[in-house]
Amino acid sequence: MSYRPRGVCFCLVLGFTLLSNQEINALPPLEHDPTRPAVIDIGETGAKKVETKEGYLLQAIIISSTRRLALINSKFLSVGEVIDAATVEKINKNFVVLSVSGQKLTIYLFDQPSGY
Repeated sequence: MSYRPRGVCFCLVLGFTLLSNQEINALPPLEHDPTRPAVIDIGETGAKKVETKEGYLLQAIIISSTRRLALINSKFLSVGEVIDAATVEKINKNFVVLSVSGQKLTIYLFDQPSGY
């Protein structure tokens, strides 16, 4: 029979730890989980809040070879569909044209270009 000092040491350390009711931590606890998305309060960043035009907020535009969708007020819409009192007339890569009570209303995905 061979003598294994490493096995004996391991058993002594493990036994001491279990008897002393202390946790074994290889690493210190993380204060921030790097895989968790950041939550940012707009008030702290100084960023401006998004203002809606006539109560319609354009949040995203999806264009594929078969269809065009606009995310307005958290609802996906295609041309011809209605949200509140507005009908989607046109979906472009940067803006959407709505028809509200016979008037054309253009809402932009980003800030409106200067000169328009």
